[in-house]
Amino acid sequence: MRTDEGWLLAMDLSGAGLVVLEGPGGLWHRSFEAAKGASLLFTTVKEVLGEAGIGPDQLSVLGVGRGPGSFTGVRTAVMGAKTLAEVLRIPLVAPDSLAIIASGAASRGHVFVAVDARRREVYHALFRLDGEGEGELPRLVEGPSVSPPEAAARRIRYWMRDLEGDLVLAGNGIRVYGDLWPRGPARRDTDLPDPRALAGLCRKLFERGVTEDHLYLRPLYLRQPDVGGRRGGGG
Repeated sequence: MRTDEGWLLAMDLSGAGLVVLEGPGGLWHRSFEAAKGASLLFTTVKEVLGEAGIGPDQLSVLGVGRGPGSFTGVRTAVMGAKTLAEVLRIPLVAPDSLAIIASGAASRGHVFVAVDARRREVYHALFRLDGEGEGELPRLVEGPSVSPPEAAARRIRYWMRDLEGDLVLAGNGIRVYGDLWPRGPARRDTDLPDPRALAGLCRKLFERGVTEDHLYLRPLYLRQPDVGGRRGGGG
């Protein structure tokens, strides 16, 4: 098993698909439509490895966003990462997909993440970040939960009474339900996790020894899939 600091391959399909390769030579990433995740995931992995000029046997760490998010996307990413971890015999880390968005939205203060879950609901969580470069992970203050956006907006207004420091609202749910959220905080609207945030959070988990047994890793589902497993349904 390779546990030295080397090449990291990470993926997240909780929303739009993202594959990131980070290591001594830099950072490469590719994105693709979430609905095509199952067919494009391994093709995209092969492409980014080829761009960096390395083979799968040179990977040292795997990372995967465990959800919540698209039921099909999260399941595809987790199963793909588990398969690679089994074949390559390398460590696997699995951050919360909402924490990945929070890591890319700010370096300090609080970040409230809201992601469109369809069915007029959002996945949401509140995090505190204590600064980049200190090896700190986003600290979960509340959540993750799934609820109507009106209920999520009431929760963040409740927390705003006592929060110290800056507050950022992040995730595509902030755009989709834009009129519901408080007007004061800065907004970071994105449909795709920041590639450096995904790689950085996976690195921090690995450095802290927060790895997963790939045989037992399960996606983070907050509700049942849409009836009939329709594409785009939340997980």
